[in-house]
Amino acid sequence: MRFLLQNPIYAGSKVYDAKRDPSILGYRPRPDGRQGDRRKIKRPPEEVITVRVLDGLVTEDEFARAQQVIESKRQKHWRLRGKAPNHYTYNGFLTCGDCGELIYTHTGKYDFYCCKSRNPRERRRRALRGLMPCQNKYMLRKKLEPRLDYVLANLLCDKKFLSRIVDQYNEQLRTPARDVDQAAFTVKIEALKEKRQRVLDAYFEGIIPKDERDIRVRDAEEEIKIYERLLLQSGEAEERPSGLELDGVLALVEPFAHWAFLGREDKRKLLGLLCPSIRVCRYIIKDLQLLLDKQDGGGYKGSHSKTVR
Repeated sequence: MRFLLQNPIYAGSKVYDAKRDPSILGYRPRPDGRQGDRRKIKRPPEEVITVRVLDGLVTEDEFARAQQVIESKRQKHWRLRGKAPNHYTYNGFLTCGDCGELIYTHTGKYDFYCCKSRNPRERRRRALRGLMPCQNKYMLRKKLEPRLDYVLANLLCDKKFLSRIVDQYNEQLRTPARDVDQAAFTVKIEALKEKRQRVLDAYFEGIIPKDERDIRVRDAEEEIKIYERLLLQSGEAEERPSGLELDGVLALVEPFAHWAFLGREDKRKLLGLLCPSIRVCRYIIKDLQLLLDKQDGGGYKGSHSKTVR
């Protein structure tokens, strides 16, 4: 099942995402002076080759959805730890509402949720990157979790509240899209890709260390994703989704109606299936995102999944 969820061949496509490293550091000699080979490295996104080879066992939409869930769990380190405290309900599902880093747990005399940026090493990294220190504080578990429970069990299932959210979302869709300069976006994306390649070349030549390479590459890739999303949105302005329907949204959040009666393990199983993104800062829920897939009956109809806040 693991390979079925991660190997694109089961969706009918063969993906060539690796190539031989052409740099000096990529060559690996063999003993006794025999001819060696070159290690493989990941191709840049624009160089990845995808070939349709057969009819897949799963559809491309199903495979893409699986990758989205897997990547979300990888980023938030959702894994089973036998010795981890088992009294936190939301560990692994929270991000900082101030700096965007993951929210960790801290167990001592009291149980706390705390931002990853509170770690001394992370504070030093932020200082080196010229970022302001995170303003989030340690949050008591017994104080934060009841507030999260209230949002999920009461506010998220409130028909009047959801009706207001749906109306606001649909109103945004009806607002004409702002004209954007697609050529400027394309030039910016190419410049960022060249910047990323210069960083990689500097690392391969031994000019910068691995940690600095990772930071610079990550920053460049984040900017590339932002401009690519803006470019995609500007190109799809004429194919805007039709919007949301209240009945469809109510059906999707129905599992939270019994939230107050669930135990910790059942709550975590439900959160693991729905993959919500919750941003908190100083006990305030700044943002709650639910990824809603295309529905066949009722609700909205579109070729892409939608994130509703």
